[in-house]
Amino acid sequence: GPVVPVAAAAEPTGSSSAAAAADDDDFEASSDDDDSDGGARNGPKRRRGGATSRFVGVSKQRNKWAVRYADRQGNRHTVGTYDDEETAALKFNEAIIAAKLTDIRAINPVVDGRPQPK
Repeated sequence: GPVVPVAAAAEPTGSSSAAAAADDDDFEASSDDDDSDGGARNGPKRRRGGATSRFVGVSKQRNKWAVRYADRQGNRHTVGTYDDEETAALKFNEAIIAAKLTDIRAINPVVDGRPQPK
């Protein structure tokens, strides 16, 4: 019973060819919009589930907090991994200061000995 009308509706008829052409134009325009929006939407979605930190220079790595920075030449340096995210943020600050990169790298602001989230 219900299958027959669905099959009949799916078959193109002569009278709907103009409407189908209009639908094609709408579809192309909307698919272009979806492509451009899709790229923007996927970025935050991917980050949400993952290994991000509240602090600059700190990222999650195998249940620890890894500290890395890049020097003036762009070479990457690993400071170490830490159990505590705040400890990692303070170590990042120390590394940037020791490498004299405070003029080109942001450090985590510290209030009462505790780093403040970015």
